[in-house]
Amino acid sequence: MATMIEAGAPPKEIRQVLGQAGQLEGGASARATYLKSIDDLRRARPRLDDIVPRLRTLWQQRASSRDQVDPLELGLTFTDALVRRGNKADLEEVLRVIEQAQPLASRTLYERNYLTALAGLVEQLRAER
Repeated sequence: MATMIEAGAPPKEIRQVLGQAGQLEGGASARATYLKSIDDLRRARPRLDDIVPRLRTLWQQRASSRDQVDPLELGLTFTDALVRRGNKADLEEVLRVIEQAQPLASRTLYERNYLTALAGLVEQLRAER
């Protein structure tokens, strides 16, 4: 599925595959929900008010779904959606998610620096509001 999204498959085709996967598993799995959220975020006008709660639920349940969704990737996707929606409460939540994701970002220098840069961006956005 991720390969379909990365390759730029038509959204209708992606949604069809995700729907079938959800039916086979007796409901949407964490992985299917995550991939649907990524697909939705790539739209020209993503419906962030629908996407953010979905990602928030996944983030809150990250410990139980870590075999389906990498927690750090989930955190980065969730913070992206929050920053893009950009209201004051979202920016506060981004900082909390970054704090929780920091221990997960120990794999590479890029991940650590990305989270540090994102925190700086959010601080700047908060100062401007």
